[in-house]
Amino acid sequence: LVGTVGILLHFDSAVQATAAQIHLATTGADTASCGTAVAPCASLSYGLSLAAPGDSIQMATGTYTGPGNRGISLSVSDVSVTGAGRDATILDLEGMGTGFRVDAAAGNASIQKLSIINADCGATGASQRNGAAFYLSNARVVIQDVAVRRAQCKSQATSEKEWSGAAFYVANS
Repeated sequence: LVGTVGILLHFDSAVQATAAQIHLATTGADTASCGTAVAPCASLSYGLSLAAPGDSIQMATGTYTGPGNRGISLSVSDVSVTGAGRDATILDLEGMGTGFRVDAAAGNASIQKLSIINADCGATGASQRNGAAFYLSNARVVIQDVAVRRAQCKSQATSEKEWSGAAFYVANS
């Protein structure tokens, strides 16, 4: 007796991805396994490098300093960056660079509940002359409950240049 056996397999093609929460703390470490509440990452740039569209970066209380916490390019779609509060989570740029650069690639991003201090777009050289705390270009971003203190854009060179937007520089946003 020769026959055919048929097997019907059904796969649900509507697999839903769950947005992740990536945790940061000033006591954290930027390692391949960081990002949990128990093992947080140390820098915003590293946390964002782990993010996928729709993820959330949760910044614990503290003052974040160093190269990984300035010159932040928010280029992952629909990511939110949330601190523990405007007076509790501080990005101290140490007068050595800029805060956030946000463009169309960020989709509907949000930045909330933190402070940015000591931003200086003149410290980054002639290529970035605007927007010490925020440079927004073709961006759809919600910025809520954010304080900016001690931000400046001034030429470090002897020649006169156009510098603008110490706290915010907004173009087509």
